[in-house]
Amino acid sequence: MANVTAGPVSSVGVLLRSYRVRAGVTQEELAEASGVSVRAISDMERGIAKCPQRRTIDALVGPLALSDDESAQLREVAKRARVSSAPESVALPAQRTPARSAPAQLPADLNDFTGSERELEELRPFLRVRMAGGQTGRVTLLSGAPGTGKTSLAVHAAHELAAHFPDGQLFLKLRGMSNGPADVADVLQLVLRSLGVESTLIPAEQEHRASLCRSLLADRAVLIVLDDAADEAQVRPLLVGGPRSVTLVTSRQVLPGLAGVGRFGLGVLTPYDALALLRSIVGAGRVSAESDAAEDLVGLCGGLPLAIRIAGNRLASRPTWPLSYFVSQLRSRNRRLTALTAGDLDVRRVFDLSYRQLGPVAAAMFRRLALVPGPDFAVEAARMLVDGHERDAGVVLDELADASLVQPAPEDGRYQLHDLLREFAAEMLTEAETGETVREVEQRLDRWLVRTAAAAGRYFQPSSSVRTPPKPTESFADSAGARRWLETETGNWLAALRRSAARAEHHQVVDLASAMYWYPEFGGTADLWHEVFTLALQSAVALGCKREEAAQRNYMAWVLGTLLSSADGAAGSGRRGRGRRSAGAELGFALPQHHAQSPGGPARVGGGFQ
Repeated sequence: MANVTAGPVSSVGVLLRSYRVRAGVTQEELAEASGVSVRAISDMERGIAKCPQRRTIDALVGPLALSDDESAQLREVAKRARVSSAPESVALPAQRTPARSAPAQLPADLNDFTGSERELEELRPFLRVRMAGGQTGRVTLLSGAPGTGKTSLAVHAAHELAAHFPDGQLFLKLRGMSNGPADVADVLQLVLRSLGVESTLIPAEQEHRASLCRSLLADRAVLIVLDDAADEAQVRPLLVGGPRSVTLVTSRQVLPGLAGVGRFGLGVLTPYDALALLRSIVGAGRVSAESDAAEDLVGLCGGLPLAIRIAGNRLASRPTWPLSYFVSQLRSRNRRLTALTAGDLDVRRVFDLSYRQLGPVAAAMFRRLALVPGPDFAVEAARMLVDGHERDAGVVLDELADASLVQPAPEDGRYQLHDLLREFAAEMLTEAETGETVREVEQRLDRWLVRTAAAAGRYFQPSSSVRTPPKPTESFADSAGARRWLETETGNWLAALRRSAARAEHHQVVDLASAMYWYPEFGGTADLWHEVFTLALQSAVALGCKREEAAQRNYMAWVLGTLLSSADGAAGSGRRGRGRRSAGAELGFALPQHHAQSPGGPARVGGGFQ
């Protein structure tokens, strides 16, 4: 192979480009084949990176198909460049120019920052520890669901603390939720340029850029904000601050892989703080004039700072709108997210950025969570949303929790979904899945809830009356566990029972009611059991089974009679008698006296009660 150069070559870039052109490959193709980044190759060819390391040159030799002489020449030119530049590169980190201006890159603070004062008060200790010279809090992570105000809080806190960092404040957008997150090497180059390093002296390799950043920041007091981080791999190389610096990271991800960081989670605002934020945007007069509507508005926004700010901005730009008019738009579930749009602020778009980052199974589970009828749910219920065979449903939920799309519920081992995220999930469900699939998933979830509730109810049958012995499930193994499950899951299994009745799944409805007959003595309300046994009675009638109809009438008669007698105990037997007659009239027959006299309920005769 002939040498492409005619005489000595002093520039690595010229030589590298000539070999690449001769090989007929683009910078992208060479990068893919060698493992050296496109940026590094481009910087070398343009003379920005003049002294590449030996391992970089070694990685390029093979893909360029160089001869031994050509390889040796390229390595020698690179070596001479490193030697000639060594004094400058060594001296640079210690170089401090008194006249150099400190970078001041923080975005403008919000003039109406309010509603998050409590979070700010809790955040300050993390930062004070760092400024006092302690290690905890050198890096502080602000994480939370989309729209919880992470960036606003970080910027406000940074402005408040800026005076403590005379060597500058850096604000670096990592674009973690975009289709193209910021490249770490590019961010490090921006840091170096902000610190006064000339482009021609910036190393090509990412790790060398990070090392130079650490050297320059070793004795400087700089506040660094890394906004919208994608993951741990993006953040770790950017933690270059020295002992006098503080780094604030914002992310929708909780980034559990980062060690030694102070963690600060953001949630929704309290009603008081939510109203304070609305008041600061639209004015105290409008909020006071329509206080009820204002409370409804922040409630329909779920306390989400972004949603409240958007609502406030829309109202501020339309001073003639009553708050009640905008509330009426928010009450329409199929229009709520559309109403929460103001210019380039858009709740739906913010949610969508997080949703698009999920893997296929996590995305399917998230949108199908819209089918969970209650306010929270367990891992077992979530498993039913993904074919019931996903044994790692907990892992998928952890992915959603790490992305702040679901939150741990107060009850251990349970999760919950913000109302606006639930509405967004419902939109994604309609968009991504067929009606038939949605019906199948809903039916699978409901059947599991109804079947598990019936299994729990059987733990409360008297031993002398047991027809179907109770069996342990993955959710409980004894009566105490069954009772906890029934109480915790009431909102879910009752809604599933309603939906089952609406689908004419009458056998499941009757079976649950029969299994529950004895449980009302242990839990539930009159309204709950009135609805359960009414649905069961209607299903029994629909089935045309007189035996089941008689049994369900007796079940409800006893519950109504017993609960009415308990509620009316202080009023005397006359009132109890009226209660029994009222209950009997509702059922279409006279209620026998033993329903009021026997604390254990009607006696079982055959397959039902009399």
